[in-house]
Amino acid sequence: MSEHIPFLTFLVGLGAFGVLIWYAFETMKLRRVAMEQVESMAKPCLTLSAELRDQADAILDTGGAVGNMVIKSNDAQFLVQNVGTGMRPDNPRYLFYMLVNQRVQLPEPINASPYVGNCEAVFRYQSVSGRWYQSIVTMDNHVRAKFDFRPLKTRPY
Repeated sequence: MSEHIPFLTFLVGLGAFGVLIWYAFETMKLRRVAMEQVESMAKPCLTLSAELRDQADAILDTGGAVGNMVIKSNDAQFLVQNVGTGMRPDNPRYLFYMLVNQRVQLPEPINASPYVGNCEAVFRYQSVSGRWYQSIVTMDNHVRAKFDFRPLKTRPY
């Protein structure tokens, strides 16, 4: 019996090492899930502020623009709204940290030539945790035609 003790000790140590590896793997999965939960609670989302379009214009597709939301303006300038949380902008000259539902007026006039007809407004920004996101608002004569939100894999520039 005493000649088997080293072998049994080796098996017990090997089993303990296997359990330790499994435990480390499960802990790593829990850490990833916890990080995703924190990110989802602090995920920013920028868009151009919009309001309901006149019902008759929306139904008749007045001006060839299809959609029921029209881009809102203040003193003929765009209003950017954070409909998420936890934003850190990439261009602090225009947008500082924006609180939930806060609206910020951009210096670009809403009737400038790039914003007439079909156009896109692209916003790239960083969450508080450091992840990058992008929002694209597609407009047709200031009617919001499409909104696209996606995470970016790397820093955009």
